[in-house]
Amino acid sequence: MSSTVRKEFSKHDFQKLILSNDSSISLSKPANARSDLWSNFSQLYYSGVAQNYIVCNDCRNVLKWTSKTGTKVMKNHSCTKKLIPKPSTTPSRQRTISSYMPPAQENYSTIKDHIVESCVEFCARDNKPFETIASEGLMNLAKQLMNASALIDTGFSLNELLPHPTTISCNVQRIYNKLKDQLVTLCEKVDNFAITCDFWTEGFTGLHYGGVSLHFVDVNYKLRMFILACKLYDLPNQKAFNIREFVNKIVEDFGL
Repeated sequence: MSSTVRKEFSKHDFQKLILSNDSSISLSKPANARSDLWSNFSQLYYSGVAQNYIVCNDCRNVLKWTSKTGTKVMKNHSCTKKLIPKPSTTPSRQRTISSYMPPAQENYSTIKDHIVESCVEFCARDNKPFETIASEGLMNLAKQLMNASALIDTGFSLNELLPHPTTISCNVQRIYNKLKDQLVTLCEKVDNFAITCDFWTEGFTGLHYGGVSLHFVDVNYKLRMFILACKLYDLPNQKAFNIREFVNKIVEDFGL
């Protein structure tokens, strides 16, 4: 019987097995390990077969690791950073001269091909429209990731850099309040504007919703549009006085 692992396990899969104390998982320090950092980490074995993953002995987080990357991923792990004092001199992560040079044409072509493949997989796996790749939100995310990659070591795990879905959910209200305050400040300078209302009913629940958007021309004679609200419409009907009440509450909330 073959001793190899037939199923390809991801980091997420191994993390679940670690947290559930699955009997197929064992941890051991490699025989040729020399660095002191190995006192805080163990290599992960699945059914007795060594995997390209290590586990932090303190927080039990699974980290991607290979013998080629050495101790980079260990040094960048949050638990390790708490143990290593920060140097008082120049930071150790100094960019090399080659990092300021544009990639060679053949390397650029390969990188571009990999990105195209990843974009195709992203749209297929997550059932996203192709236009998502060109969306402003995704472009901003990609820009922030590129900025981060220029500052951190290559051994840093992308899974550690990207926030957990729960973290994103917990920050929605905070970011909404921040952007709303900015819009309120902008609305203070608006003297003339138009309001557009839209109402619809959700087919499954039968609940009614109303949306209100703001339109005005700025000092540069450019048309600006903002969605002020999209919320439950719980008034008895859509007669004029009810719609006015619904709209007034929203625009007053923005100082209009």
